[in-house]
Amino acid sequence: MPTELFAGRLIRSAGAAAVLTTVLVLTACTTSRSGSETRPVAPARSGASPAHAASTSQLASPATRPPTSAPSRATSAPPRLAADPRRAGLVGDGVFATVPLAFPATATGRIVPYAVQIEQGIPTDARGFAVQVHATLTDPRGWQGVDHVAFVAVTSAAAAAVIVTLATPRTTDQLCAPLDTGGWLDCWSRGRAVINSDRWFVGSANYGSDLADYRHELVNHEVGHGLGHDHRYCPSAGRPAPVMQQQTISLQGCRPNPWPSVTGG
Repeated sequence: MPTELFAGRLIRSAGAAAVLTTVLVLTACTTSRSGSETRPVAPARSGASPAHAASTSQLASPATRPPTSAPSRATSAPPRLAADPRRAGLVGDGVFATVPLAFPATATGRIVPYAVQIEQGIPTDARGFAVQVHATLTDPRGWQGVDHVAFVAVTSAAAAAVIVTLATPRTTDQLCAPLDTGGWLDCWSRGRAVINSDRWFVGSANYGSDLADYRHELVNHEVGHGLGHDHRYCPSAGRPAPVMQQQTISLQGCRPNPWPSVTGG
């Protein structure tokens, strides 16, 4: 489980002044590292781009990880952007606690240490959330088999290459800036896979009614950005959507799919 970049181009012809504004909607995914407790600090805005956004940078250490970059232009029709009106109505305090739950590697390959953080004020079982995240990341249908990595849960955010973060909508917007998550989308930003609590608790009308599957998609999509994967688009109507498609926004005629192995990403 996700920002839109609006670009306008002015075109002039020799005979008469004509203005054609082309709006291309792209989505991107973002986060900021922290220790066991942090308050989000919005980065300096260098160029606003809008929501469920994608960084193309590979996982790196906190000191060397490059900033999130805008996604490449779509080669197919851009997804529909219509905010999901369903909300859980949660307001957090901007302080995060790292879930003290460690799990060993369950696969061979490049080790990817990850931590789980939850914003204080979100009424959920922290251990239960961490267990769900671990089950998603280590599922045979997940990224471990596709990218030949091994996820290892650690109890220190400072030691993690990925911090899966459950945050309220307002805090999600702060963590994802300058990407515009609009209070309803998720993102990947600066080492964090930020999961919007509205999406985690109420799902997405565009995805469908299977909340358990949708939660797998939320985690796999944002962590997929951390592994270096860009957004993808529906290959053809009726086929499973790539997990890197922005399924929160639109299935584009595809069937919902939360697993990387089904389409290779």
